[in-house]
Amino acid sequence: MRDEKTKIITNWTWRVREELVRKRPSLQPKVELAGIVTSSPEKARWAMSVANLTEDQVFSDYREAISTIKPDLFLIVAPPHTHREYALYALSHGVPVICEKPIADTEENAKAMLEASERFGVPLAIAENYRYFGVIRRAHELVSAGAIGPLCTVRFDFLLHHEIQNYHTQLRHPLLLDISVHHFDTIRFVTGLEACSIDITTWDPAWSIYQSNSCATAELSLENGVHASYCASLCSYRTSTKWTGDWRIEGEKGMIEIKGNTITLSTEKGSVSEQIPENENSILSMLDAIADDFSKGHIAENDIRNNMKSYLLAMRAIESADTGSRVFL
Repeated sequence: MRDEKTKIITNWTWRVREELVRKRPSLQPKVELAGIVTSSPEKARWAMSVANLTEDQVFSDYREAISTIKPDLFLIVAPPHTHREYALYALSHGVPVICEKPIADTEENAKAMLEASERFGVPLAIAENYRYFGVIRRAHELVSAGAIGPLCTVRFDFLLHHEIQNYHTQLRHPLLLDISVHHFDTIRFVTGLEACSIDITTWDPAWSIYQSNSCATAELSLENGVHASYCASLCSYRTSTKWTGDWRIEGEKGMIEIKGNTITLSTEKGSVSEQIPENENSILSMLDAIADDFSKGHIAENDIRNNMKSYLLAMRAIESADTGSRVFL
């Protein structure tokens, strides 16, 4: 990695403030917030105040921001229907992109972004930051090392009481498109296996704040005859899991359980639990890792070509929910 920091520009949101401003001083990430884009004068003043940005670092038009700042990286944190427009402009001007998940609002737009990255030869990675949490990476290490032998089943539970008031409440299938895509990505990452088919049922309780279904149960058929069960809710009575969910992974020689930040490996030798330090800064870890890959000319771990598999799994899950039938990938 080069010595200087990677200059990024991004949309201004609460999340950007939390991850790139509030937590940044103590973490000394390899990325530097060089400019922000917002159409809101109020957000512009807020950004300048908390991020110590000057007026010439705040833009209402992303095209002007790119041409003026000439960033090393464009971080897109905006609603999915805007992703294609932002990404294609940045890629066509030679600026690498990290785009918030899901890749886009439609498969057509997602594939257009993939095609543009390949055509211009400019990298595009997707911000699936759940795989950067310490407990998830530890599970990946154990499975990859064969600690429990060949896999048999995976159980994944996600129960959250999520009160939010923004565009997410208006999304069609908010759980599947906005949250489950994270979980499907971590299932792929931890097991090292791709999905072959999915059968899912979704619903919405009467008290839900969402306009579309916010709860789901699913059965995923993975490679090598492995099966995964998935149960998730954004309208749980109370939050009882972390964003990364609770897991039970069973293999021929043992099992791995994840509850919160505790991971337990059980084999014939007994059970050993590890408390993995809370990684609240997985977004910064992700940005650092991807910026490092980009600067070295490496393919990022979550390059769009890899993440497209998680995205298409989420889209097939929506198809299964809409048709009431198993869908094959």
